Amino acid sequence: MTKKKTTPVTPSTYSWTNSSGDNQWTTPSNWLKNNETTSTYPGLVLNGNCENVTVTIGKAKISELLTINIDQNICITAMTVNQPLNLQLDFTPDGITLMIGSNYTKGDVALTINAETTFNLDPYSSLFSYNDFDINANVTFFMSGLSYISGMNPPDSTRNPIPSPYIFNSQKNNPTIQFIANERANLNCLDSHGNTCQTFVLNGFKDPFNVVLQNINNLSIQNLNYISSFSIENSEVDIYGVTAFPKSATYSNSSEICNYTGNAFSNLPGNPLSNLANNTCYNA
Repeated sequence: MTKKKTTPVTPSTYSWTNSSGDNQWTTPSNWLKNNETTSTYPGLVLNGNCENVTVTIGKAKISELLTINIDQNICITAMTVNQPLNLQLDFTPDGITLMIGSNYTKGDVALTINAETTFNLDPYSSLFSYNDFDINANVTFFMSGLSYISGMNPPDSTRNPIPSPYIFNSQKNNPTIQFIANERANLNCLDSHGNTCQTFVLNGFKDPFNVVLQNINNLSIQNLNYISSFSIENSEVDIYGVTAFPKSATYSNSSEICNYTGNAFSNLPGNPLSNLANNTCYNA
């Protein structure tokens, strides 16, 4: 008996138009689906299932700022941003979740940023992604003390070698990634998965980036070797699997640096971190 070959399902592609002028993701007339008008919006979650769709926002070389508000849970396969964007996850008592990278295949890029982008996470909102990021412009993730980013770019045991997925910069233009909160999360604040608010994982960088943390409860990071500059203010950073901590790193205002990799700070003679033993933390 001959097995039938299965053909991968090509995801539908949605393009943002904002034809209604209301800036709402969930307004169908704001989208084209495969270049045609549509009666649906991308990322509708039905019975807990995610749509296999990709999203393109904006056009290259246009500087006008786009604003998009999300007021319902959204789950998509991939998103590309080509125009400056302010993406707002609105406040609801139950919280809004944006999931990017819902249909995982090894090596997939979930998020491509080609223009300056800000993700605004209102209280109880959350951002999840399980695939590679291609970041080619400055990106800011702004959150409150009750925002969740506990699933961003997390470790994936199906990949070898680990850690991955990665954040890379295909245009080689050294952008800045900022994680900024208006206040540090309360340790008693938990998301639906039992993770503390503002607690997330970055698996590493394959190209130079500038990274800024302000008032972030906890960041676990697997690979800092390509970071150009690292600014840590009133935040905790747990270091895993790092060969060398960036010499240009700055840390201040009650920041905590924890070493879980053994020799990440041996390249910093004379720095207070240089003698930081494994499984211990330094308080700035």
